[in-house]
Amino acid sequence: MTDKAPPRVRRKFRPTLWASIFTAAAAALLVALGSWQVQRKGEKEALIAMFEARARGPAVALPEFLEPPEAFLFARVRLEGRFLHEREQYLSSKVHKGEVGLHVITPLLLRDGRAVLVDRGWSPLVSDVSAAFWSRPAGIQVIEGILRQGGYGGPEFLRPENDPGAGLYNWPDLMAMASSAQLERPITTHYVMLDAMPPDGGYPVPRGLAVDLPNNHLQYAITWFALSAVLLVIYLIYHWRPEPETHK
Repeated sequence: MTDKAPPRVRRKFRPTLWASIFTAAAAALLVALGSWQVQRKGEKEALIAMFEARARGPAVALPEFLEPPEAFLFARVRLEGRFLHEREQYLSSKVHKGEVGLHVITPLLLRDGRAVLVDRGWSPLVSDVSAAFWSRPAGIQVIEGILRQGGYGGPEFLRPENDPGAGLYNWPDLMAMASSAQLERPITTHYVMLDAMPPDGGYPVPRGLAVDLPNNHLQYAITWFALSAVLLVIYLIYHWRPEPETHK
């Protein structure tokens, strides 16, 4: 006696109204979000290209008025003035070639009496900054650098606290830094980032030309499109139902 094989279950695509409406609306929304991220990716790449061209362009004298601030972001400027090394401040938790250190922020007193904060670059951590081994050029200096804006760019609830009393900052609060350095005519809309090595090749090490705007839009677009595809797969699987049995 042989066992009979179980009857084969026949399935058929049988969509339901409300699930179809919800899936269509949600999938359309996810595709729209993905398409928007693709558009934003193109806009961000164009913005980065513009900033890189601006940073690689000829250096100009620092304008008297830097408004609106965005119009001068990443512009290359040529400055002439004297470093106020006794008023140095520091950006902490900066990494260079895998080593954690700090960035040396030194006010530069310009010939017209204004003062601008200059990010001179990275240095290893030191226990006593007064005896630090980085260069401190004296006298009138002629330098070139890139204009950057200060402030904290992340979520407000994650913003770390600065310690102006110790001269240590987790992010460049230009107003607080200028006040702590007791600058009389400070420029607080921008600071200058050096991108040339010091003459002796020592410290601090400039960051180099870095237009470091985040551009994660492709990953976001892929995520939205993938979620849309997963939703459609779930919809199809859910509605690929067994046919009801018919009794003869």
